[in-house]
Order: sequence, then structure tokens, then C-alpha cells
Amino acid sequence: MTELITTYESDGVVHRIELVTTIDGALLLDRGIDGDALVVAELDRGEGRAQVLAVLHSGGYLIRAGRGEPRLACPLAEWVALRRPELQRAA
Repeated sequence: MTELITTYESDGVVHRIELVTTIDGALLLDRGIDGDALVVAELDRGEGRAQVLAVLHSGGYLIRAGRGEPRLACPLAEWVALRRPELQRAA
């Protein structure tokens, strides 16, 4: 299941911040309209909105991403290769 959390704009590109449920918990993704999804945070089962808000606001992700700061998040394909190699082999 995917839940839209918020949107923001960076360099004229609209991004969607989405919470995507996984078997182990959830991924907080940043999806630019013309780019690959970025993994902003990985949440364990039982973690939810409070942790999402902490990453986005207290952690400063939205402000920093809005300014175009590089390397704030990991590309989803890279995250799969590093964290879930069994998914990469299945694809």
C-alpha cells in the first residue's frame, strides 16, 4: 500500500513523498516526476507517522531537498542491491 505524505518542489520539479508498506515495515520514498525513486528512510513494523514527520521536519529532509542538496537519499535500485539482493536476483 502507498500513502501520499506530501509534495514539494525543487528546481521546478514536483516531488511526491510516499510511505510504501513492505513486508518488514515501510519505506519513505521521494519520487520526482522525471527521476528514479529515492529511499529517504526505512521504517520498522510499528513505526509510522511520528517517525515520518521526524525525518521530514525535525531531520530537515524537506528543507534540504527543496534546496536541491545532493545525496540526501539512496536511489531505490541501489537500496535494493545493497539491502535486498534476493529481490534483485528475482527481477
